[in-house]
Amino acid sequence: MHAEDTTLILLASGRSERFGATDKLTADLYGKPLALHAATRLVALPWRSAKATIADDGLRGPLERLGYTVVVSEGPEAGMGDNLARAAAGIEEGTVLVALADMPFVTADHIEALLRAATSPQTIVVSRAGPMRAPPVLFGAVHLPALQRLTGDEGARRILTARAVDVIDVETAAQILFDIDTPQDIEAARRLKIPL
Repeated sequence: MHAEDTTLILLASGRSERFGATDKLTADLYGKPLALHAATRLVALPWRSAKATIADDGLRGPLERLGYTVVVSEGPEAGMGDNLARAAAGIEEGTVLVALADMPFVTADHIEALLRAATSPQTIVVSRAGPMRAPPVLFGAVHLPALQRLTGDEGARRILTARAVDVIDVETAAQILFDIDTPQDIEAARRLKIPL
């Protein structure tokens, strides 16, 4: 598969409950908001289109300037599945790459490896570091209706675990899939000093 045939969905609308009172996606990492690291890296690829979900307007301007179409969450009770379905609405064809804005170290090389691994419209390609499966995840075109029907907080996990689904894992380093959920995580990310 190719980026030109794929819609990028960047989920930047999480509730950040484990991060405390502040919004983790606007927390500083290397001099800019956490969410903008993933947003900037990923949008550099030539996607068919790029969408980003947000919970409030704090990130709208920066994401729109990067070229994202911004999709506002339905409210604080909306789960990952609800937000993903809202972003997938209106996509009529092609593959979909789902990425998380709290994963600042995902590289373009890893995304291109996911795209290369997709063998058919039925394929789902999942990132893996050792025993851990994680986003980003590439969904073949056949799965688009299922993405558009998602609800609740589970996200797309139920699609991955459905019977007769063709899932391919693409291995990468654990630090590439490092996600930030707590203040301790962002402190650990600052210590990693990975070039961004």
